[in-house]
Amino acid sequence: MSLTQREIRFKISKLVGAQNKIAAMIGMLSQVSVDGSLSPNQSPPTMEIAITQIVDILRSMDSSESISDIDVLTLQSGTVYTAQLAGRLAEKIQTISTRFTHQLYRFRRPSLVERSWIPAIVLTVGVRHLSSYIAGHQNDFKEWIRDGAVTLQNYVSQYILEPLRSAYETIRYGKHTYAVVTEESLLSDFRSLEDMVVGFARRFGNIDAADVRQRVEAGDLSDVMSVYAREMQKPFKNAVFGDLVEAMLIQVQKVKVDVGQTMAALDKLLKSNELNFLLLSTVPATFSLYVAGQWLLSKVSWWVGGGSRFTVSSIRVVMRDIDRLLNTKSRKSVQSGDLNADAVTQGQLICYTHYLRHHAQLLPNAGSSGRIKTASGWVYTMPHTRSMFLQDIRDIESASFTSTQKRNVLERMYRSFSFLS
Repeated sequence: MSLTQREIRFKISKLVGAQNKIAAMIGMLSQVSVDGSLSPNQSPPTMEIAITQIVDILRSMDSSESISDIDVLTLQSGTVYTAQLAGRLAEKIQTISTRFTHQLYRFRRPSLVERSWIPAIVLTVGVRHLSSYIAGHQNDFKEWIRDGAVTLQNYVSQYILEPLRSAYETIRYGKHTYAVVTEESLLSDFRSLEDMVVGFARRFGNIDAADVRQRVEAGDLSDVMSVYAREMQKPFKNAVFGDLVEAMLIQVQKVKVDVGQTMAALDKLLKSNELNFLLLSTVPATFSLYVAGQWLLSKVSWWVGGGSRFTVSSIRVVMRDIDRLLNTKSRKSVQSGDLNADAVTQGQLICYTHYLRHHAQLLPNAGSSGRIKTASGWVYTMPHTRSMFLQDIRDIESASFTSTQKRNVLERMYRSFSFLS
């Protein structure tokens, strides 16, 4: 393990060195058009001067270059020598590109076979055991799938479709689903109570049946309660030989009628809010299916989206690296006083902005407001988002801007583009 770690650190150090060398070359080339492409009298540079400066930069980065041929060419003038110098420049660029490609190839990460042979073996063994287990339990898996399908079907039918169907019938036909007691049952109990009270009162001299029924309808059982109070003076005797039991049964019937009337009032309340109850009963099941569907849709769109799903997170990471680079640039320049440090920083900055340009191609650029997918959901963007984003990238990679100005550009980007916040 320690040997592997040392090898990794060695390769990383070599790659960082190559990266800094390439970044310095890119930074110096980008600064030519700003600082070194003007002649001493501030007049526009000639083609020979510009190419010569580029050749000098490339030559300083390649110690193996034979400088005699270049020096001869740079001392000449005219169209022919300019063409020869341009051709030599193209060859030089190709040579440096090939050399760096070979250098990076030596420190590349291991090949796909070297990196995947252990997971491939584990995966093969796991798939073999899993396939044998599935083959031996096919009937169980089929039964689980069948039970799951039936459960889902019953769930949707009983808790979503049936309540919605009942709600439709309530609206369309006035059909009532909820009923605690029927009107016929309540009327029958009340008539039985009236007959019992009238018969009981008639035995004690009250023969006005209409008056008794009117009092019973109003809830007055004085004809019964007066006898009940007298009979309770000798409860054991009157329970056997008197009218105590009959009076008690009449009161039981009265309680039954009172309960029936209470349930009838509850029925009225249920009928007046039946549609609300039916619709509310579908909310939990519908909400659970909606959440499951949204989760499944987000997973599918996440994988189908391809590289676009990493756009915002990749942009944030690169901008964080740019901010960190600009934050440390001034400190390094003050401590070292080396102009080459500025060239390395500028080259690294151009490399970072190259990544930003690549990710910016997936940003919306319509004339109206668009939207982009982030980890927290969809975020709306301004019109011409991509154009403004690329404009800010050009400001960041400009060699004429100071570190403070470039950091101001970064802050402007964070303020302007909501998907970065």
